[in-house]
Amino acid sequence: MKKILLPLILLSFFCRVQAQRYLTEVFDQVQMTPDIFYGQALSAEDTIANLAMDIFEPVGDTEELRPLMVLVHGGSFVGGDRRDPLMMAVCETFAKKGYVTVTMSYRLGIDYGNFLNLGDELSRATLRAVQDHNAAMRFFYKSARDEGNPYRIDTTRIISGGVSAGAIASLHSQLFIDPVTAPEKIQQFLEELGGLDGGNDGSPGYPKKGAGIFNMMGAILDTDLINVSDVPAISFHGDADVVVPYGEGFATFNGINVIQVDGSSLVHETLVSQGTPSELHTFPGIGHELVLDAVRMDTIMERASRFFYDQVINKTATVSTRSAKTFRPLSLYPNPADAGVIYLNILENQPYLIFDMSGRQIKSGILTEGQNEVRVSDIKSGMYILRTPDAVGRFVIP
Repeated sequence: MKKILLPLILLSFFCRVQAQRYLTEVFDQVQMTPDIFYGQALSAEDTIANLAMDIFEPVGDTEELRPLMVLVHGGSFVGGDRRDPLMMAVCETFAKKGYVTVTMSYRLGIDYGNFLNLGDELSRATLRAVQDHNAAMRFFYKSARDEGNPYRIDTTRIISGGVSAGAIASLHSQLFIDPVTAPEKIQQFLEELGGLDGGNDGSPGYPKKGAGIFNMMGAILDTDLINVSDVPAISFHGDADVVVPYGEGFATFNGINVIQVDGSSLVHETLVSQGTPSELHTFPGIGHELVLDAVRMDTIMERASRFFYDQVINKTATVSTRSAKTFRPLSLYPNPADAGVIYLNILENQPYLIFDMSGRQIKSGILTEGQNEVRVSDIKSGMYILRTPDAVGRFVIP
């Protein structure tokens, strides 16, 4: 018996040594506290919507302060449920790794009487979801600061995330904070709805900012809306997605093109260009079914865990404080670069760097006297970013 017990004890010891909180599952059980009310607001039908969330915590956790992950479900802003299997699985997985996790409800629906202006209706629905996500984030700041912090949240380590429509809400919540930069129509909708932090009476006056973004198949109405340069983001998207586009394109509703948006690749490009830590994981040939495959989800969970461990938990990366406005647009032509060369409208003796869409440096050089061209015939087909000390531009190699 002793000969059998010793290897088992050693195996148990080594498993505990190898386990790493926030990277691997270190808890066996998770406790869910359901139906926590966080706010109420007017729905698309002008009725009062009471909004709730479910909170997951690891059983037996003695950590004084824990990181928080707030997740928003998908469903085209008209359907979906916070307790769908995907949201429950992500919450349970990260809770077993030591996080406190949340899956939240938000206002769903549009005015079907205005169906001919479906793009406007979905824009309003997006902004309502953003308001609700902001209120959910504020709930935890209020809880931590003024209500005894019952969930033991470290408010410096809050992660905002979601899938599809939920990721769209998350991206706008964390990256779009200045309504003045929005197109006139979006400003009009925000005024109607009470602003980015209005429209929902949940925990007014508290912060909403997170320390990281978990983007699964999301998009932003326009990357020009990105006003924040210090929130690290990790994105997962299939490049064949026809529901929420990977790059520039139309988001669809029941197969109908309704509103033009900038998908994960362009969000990532914008963040990289302003010095924000960002990772983009592209799934070639995969559409909006990305998260329906267990193997792909395992990959997503592992890579997201590592990213947030480095960028949020340990804060090992130095976040640039540059504003996106620091970099002027860089004109590159011809674009696409079908002749294997691009020309730049910049001064001589300027250094340049070329990155792929994952943020990996591909090429570098200096434009010498009398030269304003860069040969790219040695780079494979794809979309790339060219950056100089004060300018950035995007080009395509067909």
